[in-house]
Amino acid sequence: MSSRIRSSWPRPIIEAHVKRRDARHNALMVYRALAQAAYTLIQVRAQQHAHTTTYTFFTVLDLLPVVTGLSSDQCERATRRLQDLGLIHKTSGALPTQTGGKRQYRGGTWVPTTFLNAEGQKVTTQACAGTWVAVLLRPAPGITARVISHELPPCPRDLTTDRKKGRTAWQRLQSEGSSWIPGS
Repeated sequence: MSSRIRSSWPRPIIEAHVKRRDARHNALMVYRALAQAAYTLIQVRAQQHAHTTTYTFFTVLDLLPVVTGLSSDQCERATRRLQDLGLIHKTSGALPTQTGGKRQYRGGTWVPTTFLNAEGQKVTTQACAGTWVAVLLRPAPGITARVISHELPPCPRDLTTDRKKGRTAWQRLQSEGSSWIPGS
């Protein structure tokens, strides 16, 4: 089954619920990128896709602008629309906590990471290493994409090591600069 056929089904859902043409385009671009990532992972992991309704994987959504050519804001709005429609579900798997009047997240993909503050001192803080995303691959009445947090493994990413090796979305965006063209 081709990628075009697999990802063409959400078009009527998106067109029925997203009125602005540019917002529809952005939602379709983001959905296609996430669906393609899901099918690529299924293939790389030698899994069967014939009966897969929803596929959940770990990713860094900050890379969506790189893949789609859209802005970060456009990608964020599109992922919110897709989640509202039940086509995707995203979560860090973390639980919000209140500490000293400050909201923090613990668990899930929130991991302790060391940064330099404005004074150049090392400060360890919680940072989100990525996001679990469920992508609905096959439509069915009453089925929506859903990440089931208690079924997820621990965070699969070592953010500190990735930062040291230059493997972060921020570093990729900085290295590409304004001259980066998707697909090049």
